[in-house]
Amino acid sequence: MVTPTLYPYFFFRLKETFRLGNIPKNIKNLHVFLAGNSSKSPLVIELFEKYKKAYQKEQEIEVYPPLPQQDAQGDPAASSKLQHDIARPTGKTGVAFGLVRGWGGGSVKIVNMDLDKDEGLIFQYYVGIARKNKLQPLLSAAVQKKTWCRALSVGAREIVPLYYTKLAEGGTGALPVKKAAMIDCSVEQPKQEGQSLFVRVCSADKIEWVVAASEEEIAASNIRQVHLQDE
Repeated sequence: MVTPTLYPYFFFRLKETFRLGNIPKNIKNLHVFLAGNSSKSPLVIELFEKYKKAYQKEQEIEVYPPLPQQDAQGDPAASSKLQHDIARPTGKTGVAFGLVRGWGGGSVKIVNMDLDKDEGLIFQYYVGIARKNKLQPLLSAAVQKKTWCRALSVGAREIVPLYYTKLAEGGTGALPVKKAAMIDCSVEQPKQEGQSLFVRVCSADKIEWVVAASEEEIAASNIRQVHLQDE
């Protein structure tokens, strides 16, 4: 099903992709080839044209319609003939070409954005805190692993929540926290009152958190690891 809300997130993820270490930084022109039956909807082209204008401030982008690029519009006889032409390309023909050309040893190089430069899986989630009931992301695939990020002051709270999701909307600051999963980070009060919660990426689906007065005072024995799971 094609929905208008998907397209801002497509371009958001496109921007994020070019921030990853395994993607070349000198690419100025992007070519998007639409394929599949749903991409034949006029709404798809309309939305791409609308949102690409804002994206083109960073890179030029050209969107190509799915096969077949020409239909017999307004001509019932010609339309009927095309529908019964078994050799005629369809919306799925482009999908087939993409699979064949992109296969190992094919003529098109596929760069897997889910793998880092060492061929390990990149971090798969957005992790952050709640701000005005929206997920404010702190950790994402673009954040370097094993690098501490200060989340917030724990104040006098005994429990500090973190939120996470795989949804692209989680990286925009617009996702309601009720749509994200939650992690309860316990605070030892009053000993840790006024200290800070620090978080960092550990692996593709694991994070670590700790409460400490500063990053320099983080004790290895206090670090807690969390295995994130799909919501």
